[in-house]
Formats: sequence, structure tokens, C-alpha cells
Amino acid sequence: MEPTQAEQELVIGDTASAIGGNDIRQWLNREITPYLLKGMKQLVKEKEVVAGDELKWLGEYLVAENEKKKQAKS
Repeated sequence: MEPTQAEQELVIGDTASAIGGNDIRQWLNREITPYLLKGMKQLVKEKEVVAGDELKWLGEYLVAENEKKKQAKS
């Protein structure tokens, strides 16, 4: 069953406000994206990541970076 025109407009409107240059996008670009990109670059360089565990490795990397960020603020 396809969504109605009103449902499509609701989804498109919500997505546009979340993706646009608003506060959410700015926060993501400032607080998340740099760490995520750095982690993905490091993941590509890693030789010891077991196939199938890439997301686990990336998650652990992000947790470690978060701890470093907290310590730097202290």
C-alpha cells in the first residue's frame, strides 16, 4: 500500500527540517562527523579487524574517542 500525498508531505517535511542546515545538522557536523570519518579512515588501515566485526570495531573506536574527548574537557 502506497502512502497518501499527505503522508508523503509529512515525511518529506520532517526529513527536510532534520537534514537541512538547521541545528541538528550543525551539531552532527561539529560533534559526530569528524570522529566518524576519522574512525572509518582508521578502520580501512587496520589489518587485524575480523571480517564481520567492522561495526563493532568502529563502535569501540568511537567509545574510546568519546572518553578522550571527556578527559580533554576535564
